[in-house]
Amino acid sequence: MKPEVEELSDSRSGPLAFLAVALELTKPRLTLLVLISGACGWLAARTPQVPLANLPWIDLLNLIIGLAFVGAASNIVNQAMEHRLDALMERTKDRPVPSGRISVMSTYILGHVCLLIGMGWLLYFFPTPVAACTFLTYLTYIIAYTPLKTRSSLNTLVGAVPGALPILTGWLANWQRPESPMAGLSLFAIVFFWQLPHFFAIASIYKDDYRRAGYRMASLYDPSGKQAVVLIWISTLALCVISYAPFAAHLCGFGYLFGVSFLNAALIAVNISLTFDREKHMRTVFRASIVWLTLTMILIVTDLEKIP
Repeated sequence: MKPEVEELSDSRSGPLAFLAVALELTKPRLTLLVLISGACGWLAARTPQVPLANLPWIDLLNLIIGLAFVGAASNIVNQAMEHRLDALMERTKDRPVPSGRISVMSTYILGHVCLLIGMGWLLYFFPTPVAACTFLTYLTYIIAYTPLKTRSSLNTLVGAVPGALPILTGWLANWQRPESPMAGLSLFAIVFFWQLPHFFAIASIYKDDYRRAGYRMASLYDPSGKQAVVLIWISTLALCVISYAPFAAHLCGFGYLFGVSFLNAALIAVNISLTFDREKHMRTVFRASIVWLTLTMILIVTDLEKIP
């Protein structure tokens, strides 16, 4: 493990270097997924009869700004909390904190500044429930999920909650439709269940790294890899069932029904290949889950049920 960083090592590298480190700390790809999820929820909540050109796009921009700062805060504080464990894993040892490019204290300060900006932004532009849902995302990620990763393999289930809340936040920010809240909750359920096979695959791929750092992932108790296949199958089947919830809640129409049925069949086909060769196809399952979610979100926002 690398020695503890000296006081504010980032301050001696210049403002541009610090900005680069700060951007890296936000985990841009992960933050982008949060923003896409929130935008999908916002678009799905619109009234279908309103032309796209007449939507309050400035509201979506304000939502993205607020979610970006709070999402960045979650990732930054998470890395401050886990910097010693990150130093033990090959895929994370070069992150800014364990590599010594920024101090732990500076990371905490940066994270909480982002949190204050994001929460203030959302409270100013949106009703309180939107900011409350966003803050709940932060709390469940930092206070529940992050500490649980070294204590229980149930962390995957708990971590799926903050992962699924942004799409519900987007729904609340633009709720124009007369359906019951079940329509918005169906979106939350899809993203929640999607994360299970996705992260079971990740835990299997990086099981040696997680074991070195002491993370209590399901793969820690799965030397043969068979348990991972079983968990992926169970969670995938659950995801396929819950994927019909937007249709059942009258959020989406028959186009979505047929489209998601095709995607479910494709996802199950990928799982069948995993059953025959775990080592070869685990990354295929991981990638297929990303494609499945992307196309499902496109189906949802483009095939909203028309309400008379």
